[in-house]
Amino acid sequence: MGNEYEDEQQRRVTDEQIRAFVGEQLAELPVDVDALPAEERARYDRLLLRCEFINQASFREFDHRSTPERIAALQAADAELTAAAKELEHAQRDTLGEILKRIEEAFDKRDAAMTLA
Repeated sequence: MGNEYEDEQQRRVTDEQIRAFVGEQLAELPVDVDALPAEERARYDRLLLRCEFINQASFREFDHRSTPERIAALQAADAELTAAAKELEHAQRDTLGEILKRIEEAFDKRDAAMTLA
């Protein structure tokens, strides 16, 4: 990863691309979503929402102060998020819950990176 968070416009494009990639991976899940247990289905639905909508509070803070530390932390979180999302391509019913959990944790790290003190 390079300087995809250096300027305001590129930050927005990169954020949209990351969320779109994860959303596409979730949408193409090789497991029947309707058959998921309630907890996993709820996590799946929350993740889809996170893909659709930017975290306004975190992104506004990041946009205002995009320090080198925040950029590095966000790049690391994005790498973790995309790696976990790629695992969805080969998800099995017995591995899906753990993959969804890792994606949710990576989204949380993304939000935290944008507001890093």
